[in-house]
Amino acid sequence: MFNITLGQYLPGNSLIHRLDPRVKVTLTLLYLIALTGARTPAAYAVLAVWPLILAALAGLPPGKMLRGLGGFTGFLLFMIGIAALTLPGQTLWRAGGLSVSREGLLTGLVWAARIIFFLAGSSLLTYTTTPIRLMEGLAAMLAPLRRLGLDPGDIALMLALALRFLPLMTEEAERITQAQISRGARWDEGGPPQRARALATIFIPLFHRATERAEHLSVALMSRCYGEGPRTGLYPLRLGTADFLLLALGLAAVVFTFFA
Repeated sequence: MFNITLGQYLPGNSLIHRLDPRVKVTLTLLYLIALTGARTPAAYAVLAVWPLILAALAGLPPGKMLRGLGGFTGFLLFMIGIAALTLPGQTLWRAGGLSVSREGLLTGLVWAARIIFFLAGSSLLTYTTTPIRLMEGLAAMLAPLRRLGLDPGDIALMLALALRFLPLMTEEAERITQAQISRGARWDEGGPPQRARALATIFIPLFHRATERAEHLSVALMSRCYGEGPRTGLYPLRLGTADFLLLALGLAAVVFTFFA
């Protein structure tokens, strides 16, 4: 869990960093749509290359993205195992009442690939966009909700804060774990009940820190008069040539994955 980096921002002045946040959110949504339509190896090859090219343009170190995916390894392996053991098909291995099917294993690998690609694509959004710019972009995209009586600024703020809290809580959990280890805490001794009670030494202080941070955040928002009226940005959102070009390339990639 300490390897999860989704929600972090890596400062930079690359082409991707300077893109309009609305374009980056749209590209992320297009990438998700492309994942749902991919069926062939050529389509998955495009989906694999897409985040690699954007990461190279953003100047992001490959190790950073791999580290961010490492926190989901256990979940991905569990998902692949469940699919291989439960879905019917040609039997590859059998032991007692358990059997691994070829079709189930391939389906599990496809599911895992889609999750990895989506995590990589969505991580690029937060790596290259500050929380403020992301909030401004989301608020602009959700502006039609005003007709329904909803405030797009509040919705965008909640989404941006939720993304930002994920890496903060991960870092906090790591600090608490190191502090408990220095006090002699062990999580690899005893049975499941003992280990579960030992984990309480992490989750209880983590919950306390989360509520404390949320309280400080609410005070900061109130001191800045959030919710008292429409807010403006220091730098207006404007679409440039690079924005339109990458949008066109994203649409072309979606069409290719559906018809490849």
